Amino acid sequence: MKSDFLRHIVNPVVEEYVEKGVLTAKDAIELKKLLHAAEEKYKFSIYGGDPSNLADYLNSSDFRDLVNFLKSCQAIEVLTEILGRAREVYVDYPLVLEALNHALRYISEEKAPSEKVHVEEEQLSVEALASIVKEKLGFPDVAIDKNVIKAALDEEIEFKVSVFKQHVRIEVKFKKTIDKKNLHTLFNKVTDIAEKAVRVRL
Repeated sequence: MKSDFLRHIVNPVVEEYVEKGVLTAKDAIELKKLLHAAEEKYKFSIYGGDPSNLADYLNSSDFRDLVNFLKSCQAIEVLTEILGRAREVYVDYPLVLEALNHALRYISEEKAPSEKVHVEEEQLSVEALASIVKEKLGFPDVAIDKNVIKAALDEEIEFKVSVFKQHVRIEVKFKKTIDKKNLHTLFNKVTDIAEKAVRVRL
């Protein structure tokens, strides 16, 4: 990935909206401070960080604080533009795309009905779902066979999701004993995957 969220997306948009008079220079400085602090905390920069961590920030209370700040400046459209451009850049990061869409919906709900941002529920491909499976479960071996995605963690766990036009089938096989805490975490991730699987278009 070559585009950095803060330097290549946020900064150009902020400069544009300062020139337009939508955002004051003072508010622009405060906005950048908030985002620099977020970058430091969530480590989503491409320079020594992990771009996928942007999803964690977008789903956090820190992001909601940013929304409230821009609302107080009457400049929420600046954030809408930032998130819109980010969607074009983070195409290879399914979880970030999902968080960006969720953030846009959140902003839409915070605005007056006449100003709401329209965000369609994104359809997923089998390949995109496979990327989500790999990212969610952290399994190194993920394979696609038409409408079936298989994943495995060494010889301990086997995971399979089959996507059909009217339903989804998920199978998880354990070859070794797994403790309750890890089991609970795993099934939460599987539930998230199931919610994404119903959006796959065959």
